[in-house]
Amino acid sequence: MWRVRATLILILAAVAIVPLYSRGAERGREADLQSPLNTLLVRRQNQAARAARGLPELDAAALRTAPGRVNVLALPDRGNIAVVDNGDGVELPALPFDLDNRTLRFLPTDAAAGAYSYEVEDGGYDPVAASQGQNVVLGDDDSTSRALPFAFPFFGQSYSQVFVNSDGNLTFLQGDAASTPRDPARAVSGPPRICGFFADLDPSIEQSAVRMFSAADHVVISWIRVPEWTPDGLGRRQDFQIALFADGRIAFAYAGITTEIGIIGIAPAVRLELSVAVDFSEPPQTTFDAAVVEIFVPADLDLGLLGQKFYLTHDDVYDFLVVFHNYDIGIDLGSTFAFYRGVRNFTRGIGPFPQEAESQNVFDGGELFGSGFRLQGLMFMGDLSKYPDDPGGRIDRDFGLGIATPLTVLAHEAGHRYLARPLFVDPQSGQLSLDLLGRQFAHWSYFFNSEASLLEGNRIVDHGSGDFRFETVSTIEGFSPLDRYLMGLIPPEQVPPTFFVRRPSIGDELFNPAHAPLAGIFFQGERGDLSMDMILAAHGRRSPDHTVSQKNYRFAFLLLVEEGAEPPAGQIEKLDRLRAQFEEYFEQASGGLAKVETELVYQLTLSTWPAAGVLQGASLPAAVFLAFPEREDLTVRLAPQKGLIGVPESVTIPAGELFAEFSIEGRDGGVDPLAAEAGDGFEVGHSNIQVLASAAGLSTQRILPLEVLFNDPRERLRTGEAGKPLPYGLFFHIADDNQLFYEGVRVKLTASGDGVVEPAEAQTDPFGFVVANWRLATEPGPNQLRVEIEGSQRPPLILDAVGVRIPRRQRDPFPFIFGP
Repeated sequence: MWRVRATLILILAAVAIVPLYSRGAERGREADLQSPLNTLLVRRQNQAARAARGLPELDAAALRTAPGRVNVLALPDRGNIAVVDNGDGVELPALPFDLDNRTLRFLPTDAAAGAYSYEVEDGGYDPVAASQGQNVVLGDDDSTSRALPFAFPFFGQSYSQVFVNSDGNLTFLQGDAASTPRDPARAVSGPPRICGFFADLDPSIEQSAVRMFSAADHVVISWIRVPEWTPDGLGRRQDFQIALFADGRIAFAYAGITTEIGIIGIAPAVRLELSVAVDFSEPPQTTFDAAVVEIFVPADLDLGLLGQKFYLTHDDVYDFLVVFHNYDIGIDLGSTFAFYRGVRNFTRGIGPFPQEAESQNVFDGGELFGSGFRLQGLMFMGDLSKYPDDPGGRIDRDFGLGIATPLTVLAHEAGHRYLARPLFVDPQSGQLSLDLLGRQFAHWSYFFNSEASLLEGNRIVDHGSGDFRFETVSTIEGFSPLDRYLMGLIPPEQVPPTFFVRRPSIGDELFNPAHAPLAGIFFQGERGDLSMDMILAAHGRRSPDHTVSQKNYRFAFLLLVEEGAEPPAGQIEKLDRLRAQFEEYFEQASGGLAKVETELVYQLTLSTWPAAGVLQGASLPAAVFLAFPEREDLTVRLAPQKGLIGVPESVTIPAGELFAEFSIEGRDGGVDPLAAEAGDGFEVGHSNIQVLASAAGLSTQRILPLEVLFNDPRERLRTGEAGKPLPYGLFFHIADDNQLFYEGVRVKLTASGDGVVEPAEAQTDPFGFVVANWRLATEPGPNQLRVEIEGSQRPPLILDAVGVRIPRRQRDPFPFIFGP
């Protein structure tokens, strides 16, 4: 059976959990599939399917020809358009649900249910439990708790209460009524979860029910004719049960699964461990002590693998890949016209999570796409034929973004790199509000005066009073001031106050927040004023801010063709026109504050990209490097824009070498954009160099041991043996508010009592690190370590620990001689 798959997935809590499937007024997948975990699951399933059919695994490292850029398996570029074919597993077959009218049982391996095996058998649906169970009243995206008649063991813990959630799953400790996508990342994270059929279901629709049948030794929760959520309430109906037994067994029984998207499986609370994706219709090969799931999806494209094929013959020099196709890919994209998939993000303060959970926005899935360090996102634009030949011509379609053109759609998708996800603190309630957000929580609301943003919303005029107080007057004009702040182009004080409308008089099924932009509409409602302070209260400052954020981007345009097909010259010309005109359009839409380049080039990258810091009067080691060595010496000109830094006029990368080193001298405080140029065929390397006049704004962050990366609350209070060193070194990172680090910063470390820290004084290394070891005080009790930056006005970092007495155990040093 070719669908066999067994996938090991490393779940890092520091990796963003971002939508795979998303709800909006239209079903679609725009701005989706952004989690590296989701991408990796699909990738492994694809590779396992290929292996089961006897097809070779695509190995990008082996296929790439070194040291040159020529690969016989890759298609040649057509000017500045890259051509990639759909072979080597780029097209994913459907993974349909295959357990209908069968029962999947999870069998605990011990009394505490610390691990599980599973088995499958025919039948097993309990119609008596379905008919006699008590009604569990649930709305759409709802959750309610129920007491269990026994203590239920699950992954080593015991629970007397279960939360029944609308979307075909049970959780422990807390319910889950979120409207966020029902994707693999969500299924295996958060509270302990049992996914009978995790999908976007709506039990509030008539003729559907959720019922719970209780007996002394088991309970059965039945989803009876519960439909998928759709705007019209006519989604396909699903019938299945989850049974929990007092001895820890779990059973999923299916009697009518009609949808093609869903997830089944079990997962403990999220922690740093391996999770597994399997085919439950196949016998288990091992037992499972972490999350184990199966994912059912329709036919799709493996865009990560597509990216890998592109990078077989192209350098890692592109921020975005823009993908069009010229044939019928046979994949149902629903109402999606185009979508953006995030690959990397290290920017904070842009949403969707509030400030205390901002680390969840940080993720790096570049390796899955073949990019070692540069790629930030992929824009899937769909069939080239649906766009007019004129890049500025109106797109003819019966839905979508009002008056859209190829250029506006392209800029819209590029805008998803930073937009539109922010919450704000509502002064009326003091709570976080979603009122700015519309479709998929990744676009501006129809009722938000987005100033005609490319990311939807409208330009709304407030006439002050009357039956026609609010009027939508224009749409899709460019990136608004708020957009530009979130993109890192302007400071928050340059974003003027704006407003949104609460309880609009036309806020019904037709005109909801997810409605596409449309001018000429009048309505009433309550004005809600919005200031940047309200957004900053939710997310904190953007980091990096406008002073050092990236403002030069490079896009690569790709045409996906059928294997063995030759792209017509007319299609290449059409795509090339769009490519060329997009450069001017994006700069105009961003108010001249951002620039894009779209030529296919060779890599010439500064080691300080996209930004770096140096203290005034100090120096910063830097380099300019290539992807492959050249046959002749390559002269690289270095040009600072403001003269705040000192660099040589040029450096030379010798023939056969990959880089040349140089030094950056910090002369005057401020930010100086640095460019590196080597002539035609190579990219222009860009980097923003921050020169700090002093260490006043620097602060310390402890980054190791590793539990700090995963927000482990135990990090705040460590325990060790009194009078002994802690069993691990302490790593500190010295950085500014933009997370730029600095070499040569002096740091003083002080331990309380007679505790000792070594070194007591240190200087940061070229990467801003200080490493220390801490010996606790000899007397048991509280200890503190104080970390101060010389010249900093920021509070010192204080670490707490507790010293305890640990009694010695006498052990026979020679048990192998004298016996146990």
